[in-house]
Amino acid sequence: MKKDLHYAEDAVDGNDAKLAALGWGGTASPTALQVPGQPRSLETAKEGPGWLLLDWKKPVDGGKTAFYRIERRKLADGSWTMVGTALESEATLTDQERGKEFEYRVIAVNKAGESGPSNTVMAVL
Repeated sequence: MKKDLHYAEDAVDGNDAKLAALGWGGTASPTALQVPGQPRSLETAKEGPGWLLLDWKKPVDGGKTAFYRIERRKLADGSWTMVGTALESEATLTDQERGKEFEYRVIAVNKAGESGPSNTVMAVL
């Protein structure tokens, strides 16, 4: 069977258009995966004692997002810590420290790399 496939490809000189006319997929290399674009319009949709629901818009450019990394930091501290991940453009974070002021951001991730961070939102739970 492999010989038949190679014969067909050789018979049309590897021409993708001719292979497509035969009902075969082309032989062109897939395009390289791009880093995802920046998540947009992060907001705190709801919050309560020790929890909050973050909501954002998907990137409009770049490669397809595999998942989103959610990070937070204490305003006085300055170092970002991962507090969750999401497959869609919203996430509910539970068991968050109460009575402290935190800043949150979201980063889109795929195999090619990471986007720039979204805008930040502040919350005191």
